[in-house]
Amino acid sequence: MEVQDIAKLQTFLGPNVINLGCSLYLPKFLGSVHLKSDPLPASLQYGGETFSERDTKAAFYITSILGQVVDSDKIKLAEASQFVPSALNSTAFVFGSRSNEVTLWATENLPVRKFFRFEFGNEWKIVCEDGRTFSMKDPSTLNHDSYSTQTDYGVISRISDAASGERVFVIAGLGSRATEGCGYYFAHHWEELFQKYGKNDFALILQFTPPLDPLRCEPVAWFGDEVLQTAYA
Repeated sequence: MEVQDIAKLQTFLGPNVINLGCSLYLPKFLGSVHLKSDPLPASLQYGGETFSERDTKAAFYITSILGQVVDSDKIKLAEASQFVPSALNSTAFVFGSRSNEVTLWATENLPVRKFFRFEFGNEWKIVCEDGRTFSMKDPSTLNHDSYSTQTDYGVISRISDAASGERVFVIAGLGSRATEGCGYYFAHHWEELFQKYGKNDFALILQFTPPLDPLRCEPVAWFGDEVLQTAYA
């Protein structure tokens, strides 16, 4: 990455990212996990909680660019329950929608103009400030084949915490593949987002049409104050 691009990315990520790094918050799921190749009862088991494969892939895409501007020991992967709002002192990435309480906290409680909100019921929805709604049937009720025939949606958003000045990046799909896809899109299009919004907060809604492929999506809505000329230092 060119020196100029590194400066852009540092500015985009937040004022303290070099000194304090980033924390990535993922939801954890309970359950008995065993090696797929082992006969039951499994001889090898992982006895604790586990991250979702799709959330982890989204985080992997993000860390692939963070590692170009932040020392690896300053990139922290944490479970969502470890997040403390009052102690937010570095750039944070949160992954997933309904499954991640940090995502819900960020979109409901940060003292900024709300570009969108999530609603969860029989349908899971992204309700935008202009009244547009993007929804799908509750993905937790769908099997693999049924989910693959749905149109899924995801959000990439940057929200500033007025109290600390830190930034929270939301990487959240209604379904799991959209979360992964939002991570991939962020990693490959961060410069486009920076050129469009600079240091301003924003939200981008992505649409994933069937057959669902996390690497194939289309932006369908943009929210935020655009900049005429991006400055960085």
